[in-house]
Amino acid sequence: MSAAQPSLAAEIRAAKARSRLSLKDFAARVGVSPNAARAWMKGERVPSAEAEVILVGMGVKASFNRSRVKTDRRFRAKPAQTAFGNLLRVTRIVRDLPAKVVAKKVGIDYSAYSAWERGQATPGALLFVLVCEVLDIDLNEAARALKKGTS
Repeated sequence: MSAAQPSLAAEIRAAKARSRLSLKDFAARVGVSPNAARAWMKGERVPSAEAEVILVGMGVKASFNRSRVKTDRRFRAKPAQTAFGNLLRVTRIVRDLPAKVVAKKVGIDYSAYSAWERGQATPGALLFVLVCEVLDIDLNEAARALKKGTS
């Protein structure tokens, strides 16, 4: 464990305490298992870059030094997941919105929205603009992610 890890673990524990969530609910908000979140809080593992974005949104300010500690493999993006789908998922989680709520606000079925996040489908032009408005994503950033393809 590197010297930065105790600080990171303390920051993650503090973020969990500030959120007033149970370990299970905190882990669900970040998108990992309770065991993964517990390992972060002990300094045994560090969150992936995707989880880091969510934790920073929750107020974690410590250094995410990944040099000596394993990244939590359960939170890595799947190979088929696109940069656009990853952007949707991370933004939705940071904004604390369930996927079903986003789908309803966009006016589509949950399974269609879920396919966007998984990279199995992409929205048409109108739905692309609507989902960006709902999640407050810059259209240029979303277009770059969509053009980038797989992450």
